[in-house]
Amino acid sequence: MSGPLWAAAALSVGQAEATTPGAPRQAIPNAGLPRAETAVPPPPEGEGSVGMPTVHGRLGQEPYTDAREPITLPALAGITGLLVLWAVWLVVTRGSTALRKIEPPPEPRGWAILSPALFTLLSALASWPAAISGSARMVGREFDLPGTIWFLSAAPRLLGERVDPLTAFPQGADYGRADSFVWMVTGWALQALDPVLLSNLAQVLGPALSGWAAELAARRFGARAPWSAVAGVGYAFAGPTATALLEGHTYLAVTPFLPLCLWSVLALTGPEPRLRHGLFFGLAWAGALWSSVYMGFCATLIGAWFGAPALLGRRLVRGPMLAAAALVLAAGLPYVGLFIGGGAVLRPSNEPLDTWDQRLDFVQRGSGGLLSLLPPSPELDTFYHGMSLYPLFSVAALALLAPRVLRGEPGTRALLALAATAALIAVGPLIRYSYVGQLTTPLALLYLVPGAEAMRFPMRFGWVLCLALGVLAARVLTRLSKAPGLQTAPGWPSPLHLIWLLLLLDITVALGLPGRQRWIPAGTNGALAAATGPIFDVYPRLRLPQDDLNAWFQANDCLQQHDHGQAIADHCASRFAPENPRLRLQDELGRGLRGGQDPTPTLRRLGFAHVALHADLLADEELAAWQAALSAADPQPWDDRSGGERILLYDLAPAP
Repeated sequence: MSGPLWAAAALSVGQAEATTPGAPRQAIPNAGLPRAETAVPPPPEGEGSVGMPTVHGRLGQEPYTDAREPITLPALAGITGLLVLWAVWLVVTRGSTALRKIEPPPEPRGWAILSPALFTLLSALASWPAAISGSARMVGREFDLPGTIWFLSAAPRLLGERVDPLTAFPQGADYGRADSFVWMVTGWALQALDPVLLSNLAQVLGPALSGWAAELAARRFGARAPWSAVAGVGYAFAGPTATALLEGHTYLAVTPFLPLCLWSVLALTGPEPRLRHGLFFGLAWAGALWSSVYMGFCATLIGAWFGAPALLGRRLVRGPMLAAAALVLAAGLPYVGLFIGGGAVLRPSNEPLDTWDQRLDFVQRGSGGLLSLLPPSPELDTFYHGMSLYPLFSVAALALLAPRVLRGEPGTRALLALAATAALIAVGPLIRYSYVGQLTTPLALLYLVPGAEAMRFPMRFGWVLCLALGVLAARVLTRLSKAPGLQTAPGWPSPLHLIWLLLLLDITVALGLPGRQRWIPAGTNGALAAATGPIFDVYPRLRLPQDDLNAWFQANDCLQQHDHGQAIADHCASRFAPENPRLRLQDELGRGLRGGQDPTPTLRRLGFAHVALHADLLADEELAAWQAALSAADPQPWDDRSGGERILLYDLAPAP
C-alpha cells in the first residue's frame, strides 16, 4: 500500500482534493496536511503517542452526524418535486384502470440474452474503472475496501481455523462471526484468483446479477419486458449499491437473494404454489442471511410481509410452506449459534451505551436520515462515508403512480406499504429535521432493550425500499405501455422509452456513479516483503470524531499482510480503535517511550521480529524518538520508498 492510499484516507476527513481515477498521485506526508496544522504538543501522560498529530482541520470538533441530518432547502425541494410530479400524473392517468383489458405490446426478441448483457454493461459503467483495474488497483473510496480484500485472501485459512494467528498477533483474532460467510466461501473457492482482481470482478458482475434477479421478481409481479428491466435498474443501481461500492463492502453489491426471496414468496402466496417455490424461498433466504446478517433481516421482512397475511388467512399450501420453514430453520439456527458464540466486537468498549439515548445516538450513525433519501453530495461523502438511501428519482416517481395506475391489482398495496416501512426503518430511530429538533420513530422502541444496538446499521433496509419501488415502477410502465396514446407503429420507440435516458441521468448525474469512485494502487512496500517474522507497524496515533485515519491504517496493514504473509498486530475485522491490539500496544509503548524506556524488550517478549516505521506519516519528533530507541537493536534498518511511501524496517534480532 502506499502514499496514494493516504490520499484516499484523507478524503474521508475532507482534507484531500478529489482526483481523477487513474491520475498519478504522490506520497502525502502526514496524510496530506501541512505540519503547521498537524503538530501538537505531546498528549498527557497515559494518552496517545509521542508527537501525536491531528487532522481535525476544517472539521473542528463537532460530531459528523450533526453535519448531515438537518433537512434543508434541497430536501424540501426534492420532496415537493415528487409530490407535484405524482399529482400531475394522477391527472394524466385518470381512468387508466380501463387499460387492464388491453394487451401490452409484444416483448422484444432475444430478451433473455439481451437483459443480462444490458445489466452487465450498466454495471461496468457504474463501477468504472473496476472493469479495467485488474489486480494492480483497488476501486473504492473508504477504508473498508482493503479489509474486505484481505478477508478474501484470508478465507482459505479462516474456513479451517476460527482464530487467525496472523492477525492481532500474538493472541490471534477470532473471526467466528464473519461479516459474510458467502464472501468467505467465495474467497476459498476462487483462491487461485488475486483477491484485488476478485473484488473488482464482483463490483462489475454483482450489480448485474442483482439487477437481473430483480427483473425476475418484477415479471412475477406482472411486469413485461423491456419495462421489467426498470426494476433491476432501480434496485441494483440506486443509493445502497453506490454505498456498497464506495465503502468497499463488495459482498453487499452482490445481492440477488432479496429479489429471489420476493419472487418466491409471491409464488408461494399466489394461486398455484408449488413445492419448488417453498424450497426456492428457503434457499434464497439462507443465501441472504449468510451473505450478511442485515440481508437476512431484509429477507425476513420480505417473507413475513407477504407470508404472514397468507398464513393467517389460511391461504398457504402446507407442503411448500413446510419446505420453506424447514430450510429457514436449517440455515438460521447454525447462524444464530455462530452469532452468539462469535468473536466479533459489536460496540466500542470506550463508549457508554447504558441509556436509551446513548443507544439511539450510536445506532443513528448507521442510519440513513432524511438527507440520504436525496441525491448524495460531496459534503455527505466527506462526513458520512458516501452512505445513501437514494432511490432513483425516476423510479420513485413511477412507483408513486401505482395507487392510481395499478388500482385493484393484487399486491400493489402490500408493496407500497413494504416500501414505506423499509424507508421508515432505514432512516433510523431518530429523524432530525433541524440542528436541535428531532422526532423519534417506532424503531426506537427496539433499542429500549440493552444489547439491541448490535443492529446498528438500519440503513441496510434501503435495499428493500429500492426493490419494492423498482418492482412497482416496472409494473406501472407495463400498464402505461398499453395506453393507445403511448403506442406507436411497429419498429418505432414509444415515448415511454425516455425512461431509459432518465435512468441513465439518474445514475450518472444524480447518484454520481462512476464519478465518485477512486483508483487506489494495491502494491506493498519492498521493505515489508523482505520481513521474515511478525511485524509491529507504527503509525501516528490519532483521535478523531470519526476515527477514520486509524481505520485506514488498520486496513492498510491488513491488505499488506496478504502480500508479505507475516503476522501483524492489527485486528482485521473490528474497526473500533479500543479493540485493536496494535493501538493498545502502541499506546503502552508510547507512554514508555516518553519516559525513556526502550520498547525493544517488550516487542521481543511478545514475539515480534520487526518494527515498521511509516516515516512519511509520523511527526518528526515521534519518528526521531522511535529511531533512537530502535537503533541499538538495528543500526542500519531497511529504508525503502517503493509502493509510494517510505518505511523503515528494523530487525529485532535478540541481543547477543
